[in-house]
Amino acid sequence: MESYTKICVKTRVDELSIEKDIYNYDGQAFKRGNSWKYCHEAFLDSAKKDPDNIDYDYLALQLAFYLASWGMYRGSSFLLKLDYKIHIAPVKMMMEKQYRRLFACENPFADEKTATEYKDLLFNLKTGIYCRIENYYIKAHRALTEEQERADESDRLLTKILLGVYGCIPAYDRFFKRGLSLLGRQQWLRKDGNALFEGSKSLGE
Repeated sequence: MESYTKICVKTRVDELSIEKDIYNYDGQAFKRGNSWKYCHEAFLDSAKKDPDNIDYDYLALQLAFYLASWGMYRGSSFLLKLDYKIHIAPVKMMMEKQYRRLFACENPFADEKTATEYKDLLFNLKTGIYCRIENYYIKAHRALTEEQERADESDRLLTKILLGVYGCIPAYDRFFKRGLSLLGRQQWLRKDGNALFEGSKSLGE
């Protein structure tokens, strides 16, 4: 097992790499990372509008291109067989007024009440936006194939979507799971979102 010192050094190196990547992306045209920026800004601007005045088709197109840029339209993905309009229905869900608080939640761990409300908006099994869009994409996938998408693939897609739209949680990819592992936290996203929620809190401390 690696020593605590080695883990701290590796973590610091990773932090410096992240800072360097952010610096290199900032202000540079045509970088892949800009796809997230354009997508998120489009949703932020739309969140200020009345639902009847939102261009959902445009937002779905922004979301699709961001997801493609961030590896979610690889050959093995069911999304590759569909056009961007598959995202219109979940975009409408995510832009419902009750979820717009997620755009402005700068510190969801400020106090227990805020943390509970934030987690409920995301992961409530009936009304949480994560679970709602999960059900939608599961049906879309099963309409194409009888095979069920692997849980880790589903988690990565859904959290990348929420990252692109709200910017409120990290993408649940191998890098995030590595961070959880270094902290001794559970690496798999449970159905109620506790692993992701608590992991986000830990990495933010």
